[in-house]
Amino acid sequence: MPLISAITSLFSERKIKKNLGNKHSKDLFLWIRENVTDSHIAEQMYLDLIKENPFNLAYLEKNEITQKLCSNALAIDLSVKDLIPSEFFTLNMHHTLYKNDPSYFRQLPDSMKTADLCLLAVKDNSDNLNYVPSNMKTSTIIKAAFENFKNQK
Repeated sequence: MPLISAITSLFSERKIKKNLGNKHSKDLFLWIRENVTDSHIAEQMYLDLIKENPFNLAYLEKNEITQKLCSNALAIDLSVKDLIPSEFFTLNMHHTLYKNDPSYFRQLPDSMKTADLCLLAVKDNSDNLNYVPSNMKTSTIIKAAFENFKNQK
């Protein structure tokens, strides 16, 4: 029994470190903030820390977050999406999240939905037609949703 507890504890500890970074990471961000005055150098240092652990994104101040840092973090681990401010999400990032989790289409802002993505979404699941913006409900998209629905029955 103690072995099982030790293994469980180890996995929990790794998960916490992965998801929350660690105190040392937080200190590194603070050190950069206090000692590096060149914003380009600071961003590169932040990028190195994010490449080590994308959840280090949580240690950035709002004014330090950049598109590049967010894109790199998401490319490493999609579950950091909740740490990325909405203004830094790009169309490509939203499409990546959808491709990895088709239910994400429902959460996707209408402004980020393209005709191609809407078509793909209704081909994957006809219920996604409910989440296609009305100005994008073309005959092609409606027909694709119907074909998908018809083939499910």
